[in-house]
Parts: sequence; structure tokens; C-alpha cells
Amino acid sequence: MLRRGPRIPAVPSPPAPARRRGFRSEAALEAIRSHSLPSKAAAAAPSSDADDPAGPASLALYNYPTFAGAYGALAARLFHQRVRRRLLVLPFSSVEPFRAEDFEDAGLQTCYLLDFIGPKKFAFELSQFVPSVIAFDHRQSTLARIPKLGQCPSNVELHIDTSKSSVRSVFDYFSKKLAGTKSDSQMCENLFNQEDEERVSNVVEYIEDADLRRWQLPNTKEFQTALREERAKLNCVTNPHVFEQLLQLDGGDLLNREKSLALDRLQAAGEFIQKPFKIQLGRGLYGECLSRWTLKIES
Repeated sequence: MLRRGPRIPAVPSPPAPARRRGFRSEAALEAIRSHSLPSKAAAAAPSSDADDPAGPASLALYNYPTFAGAYGALAARLFHQRVRRRLLVLPFSSVEPFRAEDFEDAGLQTCYLLDFIGPKKFAFELSQFVPSVIAFDHRQSTLARIPKLGQCPSNVELHIDTSKSSVRSVFDYFSKKLAGTKSDSQMCENLFNQEDEERVSNVVEYIEDADLRRWQLPNTKEFQTALREERAKLNCVTNPHVFEQLLQLDGGDLLNREKSLALDRLQAAGEFIQKPFKIQLGRGLYGECLSRWTLKIES
């Protein structure tokens, strides 16, 4: 007769490693609190600009980990540097999202939502605590959500353009805003200098090509594969140099690196498949034989 053994008590799973300190963490919340105080503005997050501690504070939340969001944050940061206004930049992740009430006492003048409008009614709820909320997105799914959100508050601007990537909309917005804000003869007229603009524009074209599912640019699939390897660097809290890195990211270098890696993988695969291996015939009942793969490359 079979007897059932004693039950082994369930052992709780170990806690997940601390991987979220770049999102709604105590460090991120402290950065918001610090940024709301002019005396502490300079000690805020690494991507906080405080050349004008007496000016109105703004916040840019960018969709993490999208390149449209990160490059949009770069444009927002450059604009505020040009006009010498304070800006705090933080990543917004659906893994552990900020809540609207996190900004209740932050004293913010404007909040930019870059490449997203937030879960549920986040943008509308945020407008209760921030005088101006400006959001950018390009997704058809976002456009379909908006009518279901109800009446849009008067202090919320939704820039939803499905014909171009949200990063393009953000660039256009801040470029026009800079052109209309020039009050200092020494103020830079453009967000980017000529060299940076050519390099960034090339990358943004590929980002837009993928965001809109066009896939029309040459080597676009290879470019997206290479770009994915940079995705882990897009958190400005854990990587305070991300915007300098994005500014220097070169599309040609990315493509060349991906082609080199693809060639290395192909050579490694070729070496591996040249090695013979055993095959059991009839699950071993009829013996074994040696076999070898044949690599066929189709252009």
C-alpha cells in the first residue's frame, strides 16, 4: 500500500533583486522634493539643470525604455539649458510608475510627458497638481484611448500625431519654442549645433522608421538590432551620462558594429557546424552514425 509522505511546507520565494531604483524609488522621489526647493536644486538628480534657481521648475518624464522618449528628454533638456531654466528629467516606467500625488507638493510649473500619456488617467490627474501638462505620443492605441478618458482638463495639451514619431514632435515643439523665446543675444538659436544635429537626425530617422512600422530605410532591421544593445543605458538615474551618450550616438558606427558582430556570429556558427555529431538510429536500437550540418547562405 502506498503511503503519502509528509507535506513539505511551502518556502516563500526570495525577494526580487533591487532593480527598480531608477523608477518610483525613494531616490527618485527625493529628487522631486529637492527640485521643488530652489536652495537644493543644484543637488537634485544628475540630469537636473539649475542655472536659474529662482525660475519656475519644470519636469520631463520620458517613456522608459524607448529611444523616442529618451531623445525627447534630450531635446527638453537642451531647450531648458539654452533658456537657463530649471528642469528635472526622470524615466517613467510601467514596471513601477509614478503616481500623480507624488507631484502634489513639488511646486512644478510644467510637466512634459514624452512618448506616452501615462496609465489610465495619469495625465489628467497630474493636472490637478501641475499648472501645465504637455504630453506627446504617436501610437494609434493612445489615440483610441483618449475619448474614453473623459473631458480633457484645460491645462492639459495632448500632442498625438500618428504620422510622425513622438520624438519628432518633441523636437519640433522645443525648436519652435526656442525660436520664440530668444531674449538674449548670446542665446543659442538652435537646440543642436550643426555637427550634433546631423548625427542625431540620422538616428531619429531610424527610430521613426521603426516607431511607425515603415521599415523603409536601408539596413533598418540591422540598425534596430544594434540600437537595442544601447537600451540598457537609457535610465538617467542609474546612468547620469545618458544624454551626452545619446548626443554622440552615431548611426554609421552602430551599423558597422552590428555588421561586424553578425559576421563574427556567422563565422562562429560555421566553425560549430563543421564538427560532426552522433545520431542514434531508432533510439539507439540500430546503432549510431556520425553526421554534420551543412550551412547554406541565401542572399
